[in-house]
Amino acid sequence: MNEWDNYCQRTLISHEWQKWHDQNIRARPMDILDNILQIPLYPMQREIVQTFYDGQYDELAVCAGMRSGKSFMAAVIFAIEIIRYLLLRDPWMYYNIFPRSEVSISLVAVSMDQHREKSVWAHLKNIVSRNPYLMARATISETPGRGKFLNTFSIKFPDKSLTIRAIPSSSASAAGGTLLGAGLDEVARFDLTAGKRGADLVYDTLKGGTATLHGKIISVSSPMWERDKIMQLIKEIEVDDKAIAYHLASWELNPHFDMDIYNRAYRRNPEVALRDYKAQPMAGLEPFIRETHLIDQMVTISQINPKVLPDGGIDALERNPSYRYVLHGDPALINDAFGLCVGHLNPKNGHRHIDLLIRFIPKEGEREIRAQWVHDVILNLHKVLNIRTASFDTYQYPETLQDLERNGVRMVQQHILIEQYTALKEAIYAGLIHIPNHTLPTKNPAWPRTVTGELKELSLINGKKVDHPINGTKDVADALAGVNWLLTQEHIGGSTWAPRFG
Repeated sequence: MNEWDNYCQRTLISHEWQKWHDQNIRARPMDILDNILQIPLYPMQREIVQTFYDGQYDELAVCAGMRSGKSFMAAVIFAIEIIRYLLLRDPWMYYNIFPRSEVSISLVAVSMDQHREKSVWAHLKNIVSRNPYLMARATISETPGRGKFLNTFSIKFPDKSLTIRAIPSSSASAAGGTLLGAGLDEVARFDLTAGKRGADLVYDTLKGGTATLHGKIISVSSPMWERDKIMQLIKEIEVDDKAIAYHLASWELNPHFDMDIYNRAYRRNPEVALRDYKAQPMAGLEPFIRETHLIDQMVTISQINPKVLPDGGIDALERNPSYRYVLHGDPALINDAFGLCVGHLNPKNGHRHIDLLIRFIPKEGEREIRAQWVHDVILNLHKVLNIRTASFDTYQYPETLQDLERNGVRMVQQHILIEQYTALKEAIYAGLIHIPNHTLPTKNPAWPRTVTGELKELSLINGKKVDHPINGTKDVADALAGVNWLLTQEHIGGSTWAPRFG
């Protein structure tokens, strides 16, 4: 008789009683919510949770606007599932799996940085840490893991061999094993980080992992474009009697949503506001760069890593006299960010090499960027590299522009439009552009910390305009597109192809 048979024989007497107990416990999830978790929900959140359990669904997809509370609601469901599992006297017998087998819940987000913010993981960690029943049994770790779960956060319940893991979408192929549940947080954005077919691959992997235990799979996201993963799920679930989906505006799920946020966003960009808060992707909205894995291939690792010093000086940047250097600056209109890019062209093979990527943001305790600081950095760049041509979108820093022109730099005005971005995309697809691995400072957690992150978030609106998410930015991506455009013009030193300021 093998170990499994011995285990079944030893537990045979109590099997029927345990089965009754376990089924009774699992049949009362709302009692767990009200009596053990004691978490109040908004009316629509509670209705969704109640319907999800009353219908005995295995899958839930919620496409809702930003600040709607969708990630918190998903975290509450996973907290209920954790307690339902922990209350089982013998979960391995209940699920008919080998004794002491490890069971897990995988929570997947675009990146580990997102997990640290208001994500399903962040909410679930907060719920566990504040609940006496759960915290008495849990061990919470935010130390990067090892082996196949490199760079993971975890909550472990050792007495029942249950582990909750938070992982990035790019590592979700390692999320195998026996899953009690799986959460996909902002799944519409997985294609931006997980490579080609990113969202489909992550979803299929996790869904396969939940099959053994009939685990719950929950996808929450605001939409990006009509055919992204959350919009696909909303449509597919219509014909699946084991799944349920909701499509809601921010204020439909969160009755305390500040409508002034939506109204201000709508005045700035109606299409993006409708997408981000009303959860209505426009018919003409689609990712600008679909082959996002080619964006990552632009990055070159070099021992030389130039950086801007606090006094405006430039460290570790050297000029090659055989190259002509160009610069493009893209200041934000409200002076809260300034993207800057410097690069040169290798005339032998047409490859464009980016020497420096900078995002200026206000210094700590200040509301606006210091014009003098920007001026010092740009003039020091010219001293080192002997900038041949510089372009800017606006005449926002007149002293800097005038000083560059007095120093022999050709100054042109360049608006970054779809033409410039199309040229950049073509260079990316052809493998002609190479960028340094620079981390960019940010004043907003939603802003990408690299130019590759900015590029991956770009959307094409009605085939005419390239834009970023309402809480995102593309200042450095604009600067990169501007430099690429300058480097590909035939007469950089001429006087006719672009207008001067003034």
